[in-house]
Amino acid sequence: MLDQQGLACDELRVAVDIPAASPIGTPAAARAVVTCAVRWFDLGLPGLPGTHELSAEFSSPVDSYRERP
Repeated sequence: MLDQQGLACDELRVAVDIPAASPIGTPAAARAVVTCAVRWFDLGLPGLPGTHELSAEFSSPVDSYRERP
């Protein structure tokens, strides 16, 4: 999405949490958090040093009866 707007992440972090300890038959969800630092200059504010942090969180249910690692 940022690429379509001509923006790039100066720093990109991705954290993924996959439930492994919950027993089969228990509802669970996998979760990912994506964080991107975009330079102020790229956001149209030349002269400002540093970056602005953008983040998004996504989750998806895990099949309750699928084997887990």
